[in-house]
Amino acid sequence: MECLVNLLTNAAKYTADGGHIAVRVRKDIRFAVVDVVDDGLGISAERLPRVFELDAHDGRTPDGAEGGFGVGLAVVRLIARHHGGEASVHSDGSGRRSTASLRLPLAAMPAAPGVGRPS
Repeated sequence: MECLVNLLTNAAKYTADGGHIAVRVRKDIRFAVVDVVDDGLGISAERLPRVFELDAHDGRTPDGAEGGFGVGLAVVRLIARHHGGEASVHSDGSGRRSTASLRLPLAAMPAAPGVGRPS
C-alpha cells in the first residue's frame, strides 16, 4: 500500500491543478501491475535514469520551487524488489506524461476443496 501512496503522491506533486492522474490495474502473466499515469511536468531523458536514487532532484515543481523525488521512489523500488517485483518509471520527456509502474507477483491461490478432483 505504501508503494501506491508514494506513486500517487509523486504524480500529484508534479501535476498542476486541472491535470489528470489515472490508475490502471492489470494482470500480466504472474504479476499484478499498477500503472499511475499523469499528464504533469514529465521527466527529461537525462533525469529519468536517476528517479530511483535517494533524494534525486528534478529541480521543478508546478509552482517553480526546487523539487526532488525524495526517498519515495527509492522506497517503492526497495519494497517491490523485496516482494519479488519491480518498479519502473517512463516519461515521454519534459512537459509530457509520465507513467510509474509497480509489478508485484500474484499470490498463489490454494485450490478450493474438491475443485479439480474426481468425485
